[in-house]
Amino acid sequence: MSEIRFRLRSTIAGLLLVSGFLFGQSVPEDFGVWIGASYNHTLPDNWSTRLTAQARTNDNSRTLSRFFINASATRKFSRFFRMSAGYRFINSQRKGNTWATRHRLMLDARVSVFPKRSVLSYRSRIQGDAGGNRYYSQSNKTQRIYWRHTLKYTYRLNRKYEPYVAAEARFQLQNASSPEIDGFERLRLVAGTEIKLSKKHSLDIYGLMNEPFNRYPRARMFVLGIEYSFSN
Repeated sequence: MSEIRFRLRSTIAGLLLVSGFLFGQSVPEDFGVWIGASYNHTLPDNWSTRLTAQARTNDNSRTLSRFFINASATRKFSRFFRMSAGYRFINSQRKGNTWATRHRLMLDARVSVFPKRSVLSYRSRIQGDAGGNRYYSQSNKTQRIYWRHTLKYTYRLNRKYEPYVAAEARFQLQNASSPEIDGFERLRLVAGTEIKLSKKHSLDIYGLMNEPFNRYPRARMFVLGIEYSFSN
């Protein structure tokens, strides 16, 4: 019990320290809701597939800002290491109530360790985006390339609840429309819990803060997220 209390206190202290630094920065703020659903299917030879759909709001959740469909395939090489590749079709709302389409390709590598009832994982993702509201300008027909690093800690509280915290740093490697912000471009902090509704059904409820860097006047985004999953 004392070990659990120590972990919780350490996690809360770390999040408060980072949050205190971020809130000290003068950045506009916004609130949104992300609602999604996913289907997970296990295949032979340690393969699995995942199909996800999600809608996102912004402008203090008054505007539907984005929806996407994501398909991915994962190969589990061992208990500790897996890789996946995915494609995402994205529709985003722009100024003037116009919508712009983007296409995203992703390649992930994930390493996990399992100390007792915990899971500590690191995911490295390279993603390339094409399209969007400026796609037809000559300077922006090259892909926008990002490198994302995610560290996640999950604790299995019991058979039903698995709370977690995560942090993600995103770096821009190439973007013809805004090369001035190459480098560290965004930080995300997430805290939530996965709820096992049954053997095949689960619900993920989380809070997320998205902090932009060197992207003024982009707003600091607070998000309430809910995702339902069915696994087969």
